[in-house]
Amino acid sequence: LLSFRFRPKEATRYRTTIDTVFNGGAVFSTTLVGLGAAPELSFVGEHGIARDAVVVAGSGASSPRRRRRRRQGFDETSGEVNDLVGEVLTQTTVFFKPTCIGISSRRACFVRNASRLPLRFLWRVPSYLDDVLDVSPRMAVLKGGEVAELTLKFSPRKEKLHRFKLQCDVFCGGGNLSNPRPLPGSPILQSINLTVVGEGAPGAVQFIPSKVDFQTLLLGTKASRVLAMKNNSDCNIKYQLQVVDMNNVAALDSDHDGVVEADEMHRYIEAKGSEDNAAEQVIKFSDPSGIIPARSKRETIVTFS
Repeated sequence: LLSFRFRPKEATRYRTTIDTVFNGGAVFSTTLVGLGAAPELSFVGEHGIARDAVVVAGSGASSPRRRRRRRQGFDETSGEVNDLVGEVLTQTTVFFKPTCIGISSRRACFVRNASRLPLRFLWRVPSYLDDVLDVSPRMAVLKGGEVAELTLKFSPRKEKLHRFKLQCDVFCGGGNLSNPRPLPGSPILQSINLTVVGEGAPGAVQFIPSKVDFQTLLLGTKASRVLAMKNNSDCNIKYQLQVVDMNNVAALDSDHDGVVEADEMHRYIEAKGSEDNAAEQVIKFSDPSGIIPARSKRETIVTFS
């Protein structure tokens, strides 16, 4: 029984022939072939980022359009100029459309294990981005040639242009492949970066005017004003008007980020329960709920009694 050990030093194909002499007589030749490989994670899709593409796990073939562009001499790494940032973009940049403060946008991109070896990857997302940017899954195992879909969620908290750089570390895929967490002490074999650019836009709904003053009214009388709601987003929005006492407004923003999210409002309504709200008895709306079409306004009558 002869035992051979193969320990490649480079990611290349090895081939050699060994001659074995038995008892000083006949010579037997044995050819040894081995492939040295290293885990390699890369982005796939148009310009490295998939756009409305369908990728099947385990498929290592490039798209016909990509092969055609390569034959025409197109340099995939040269990128293109984007006026929003004013610099040359690489294939590792994802753009989000302007997103209103308080709501979220999602984008999908794809990563592929370009090697034949299994690998583990882990995204490094700084803690200060936990409420602004999320990557799912954060860690996973990819077999050779397999493709994984990543979902990026952008939730702006400020009205400005955001630019983030995320790092993804690649580890070996040994051990139990059902556990995506990197093995203890496993070295980082590769690191790739992903740049995310997104713009935080004003709130999805804007009140016009932002303040309605009924001045002083005689007890038992009523006064009405017109309040317009403008939808600044690119999609239809369902709305429901709630009356909150000024003393409770600060308590609504439980995370103190200056933005009242929908879940914070829901918790406030559930906590209030069936209690009689004096403010709701005093202020009423002609259309307390409904739908505002994209990029349009809807008016409601506010009555103060």
